[in-house]
Amino acid sequence: MLKPVTLIVLGAFIVSESVIGDELSSDKIDTAVCSSCHSVDGNSSRPSIPNLANQDAEYIVKQLRAFKSGSRNSDIMKGVIQGMVDSEMVEFATFFSAQEITKPNGAANGSAEGKLQYSACWGCHGEYGEGAQGYPRIAGQYSQYISTQLKNFRSGSRKSPVMEAIAVNLSNEDMLALGDYLESLSPK
Repeated sequence: MLKPVTLIVLGAFIVSESVIGDELSSDKIDTAVCSSCHSVDGNSSRPSIPNLANQDAEYIVKQLRAFKSGSRNSDIMKGVIQGMVDSEMVEFATFFSAQEITKPNGAANGSAEGKLQYSACWGCHGEYGEGAQGYPRIAGQYSQYISTQLKNFRSGSRKSPVMEAIAVNLSNEDMLALGDYLESLSPK
């Protein structure tokens, strides 16, 4: 059963501080705040918003904790999960990780340059972007989201020593080519 919620208005979105109760199911997720950006099934329809469907549950929880603590910056995400407890984060992550991911509509065609750039990513993200060893699945993510996150790593506004070291060597064009390649991959 959903808990009573306190509503916060963030721009054009109305979101809740506490969004789930004892169990999370598809009939409850449509009322949850996550669906306003990530969609009911975790397949975002906006190129700036990541797909959560079929993402590693541990990775989702790790990111939610980072948003809540402020170690990953997003005023929207921090406000959305402020009242969320760890068990709720786990429930959301478990739900989204079990959803089937679909390739973004109008997915870009991957370029040879993007594929070449991706060769540096295999060790952590898997040969086909499927994710491995606690690293996120990046296959099937939107090109815009990927290139924005790479820019954030390059600028240091998103922290990860490994990703910062990689991103600092990528031009904006490299990031776009890499994003296009990853968007074109069929999520596994």
